[in-house]
Amino acid sequence: MNQQLRPSLSTLNLRWAFSHALYKEISADLQRLGEYERRRQFENSLLTGASEFCVPGYCHITGCYTQFSVTLQKRDGKMLPNWRETLVSHGIYSNRMRAAAHVFEEILRPRTEDFIYITEFYAPLYSWLKSKYPNTIGSEYLGAETPPGSIDEHGVRNESLTALSFSDASMQFVLSFDCFEHFADYRTGLRECARVLKPGGSLLITVPFRRDSGENIVRAKDREDGTVGHVLPAEYHGDPLNKKGCLCYYHFGWELLDDMRAAGFRDPRAGLYWSREFGYLGTEQIVFLADK
Repeated sequence: MNQQLRPSLSTLNLRWAFSHALYKEISADLQRLGEYERRRQFENSLLTGASEFCVPGYCHITGCYTQFSVTLQKRDGKMLPNWRETLVSHGIYSNRMRAAAHVFEEILRPRTEDFIYITEFYAPLYSWLKSKYPNTIGSEYLGAETPPGSIDEHGVRNESLTALSFSDASMQFVLSFDCFEHFADYRTGLRECARVLKPGGSLLITVPFRRDSGENIVRAKDREDGTVGHVLPAEYHGDPLNKKGCLCYYHFGWELLDDMRAAGFRDPRAGLYWSREFGYLGTEQIVFLADK
């Protein structure tokens, strides 16, 4: 590969689905054209039996060609790659992180002076955004006993996605990556994001998503007595502030687009992408975008 030229944006193979029905049409076309099979064949060609391996490609975040590292995980009794959470660049930027940053910059075209809120502080994306866009604000949830919007001794701002301290129409962009599934009342979180966005602003998110499901899959519910009722086996995701991890309440389905509309967003859509050149593997990956 030429080290001076980044791959064309067309190699992102980005398609937009505004509904489950449209996704089915897109998926059927890709299946008919043999695109899914070509992707599977390429991904399978990378599996040599080694538990760790590297895939060459261009990293949007670092702006250079590199080797993305992949570690196999045991799933359904087999050692398989979790493409979404691996393909790591420079030891910190996963497939999901790199692609979210890529879509943000290439599709939304942020300006240096824009006010951006991202629902993370310790994750690498916050530091990268802050270095490029000085008006970026990141946060973590530090608990109900910590006042909303306050900053602790480590410089971490406390925010809850369901009760943001920001004023109305104060942000140009809100970014949230694998966060909404940790809130039983995620719909309130969507309404809060719409409230704090300026007219013309945009919300960009990722969530655990079941592309084959029209409805959201409920894994857990909050009971009236304050305890949690588990509908499915408890699933916890990594949390920088809690070694136990953070409980996952949902795996989302296409119902999420309706939820975004109901929260006050225009044209919510799923961005479907795959790229050998950028190292975005896994049949297809998905981000969600909606405008205020």
